[in-house]
Amino acid sequence: MGSDLWGALDAASGTGASIVVLISDGQADSQPTNTELSRIVAGAPAILLKVGTTTDNSFQQMADVTGGRASRWPMPKARPPLSRTLSSVCKRPR
Repeated sequence: MGSDLWGALDAASGTGASIVVLISDGQADSQPTNTELSRIVAGAPAILLKVGTTTDNSFQQMADVTGGRASRWPMPKARPPLSRTLSSVCKRPR
């Protein structure tokens, strides 16, 4: 079962934030409407961290649309601190 990840990104795009961070299993339950997509494109870049084992590529699509970045956050036993993960994602060249 998926989540309304595009809807969450759409809602965040209207907040005036300079960056959006979304952490999820990355399994979207739908695609954005053209109206949602317009607002998302005009919003802040998103840092998207995928946890779990889903192979859905929605997070990479969201990163591409927002000019942000997507990355996997390892499973709990090997999981580095969130601050280190965010730092490494933000430092990668586009």
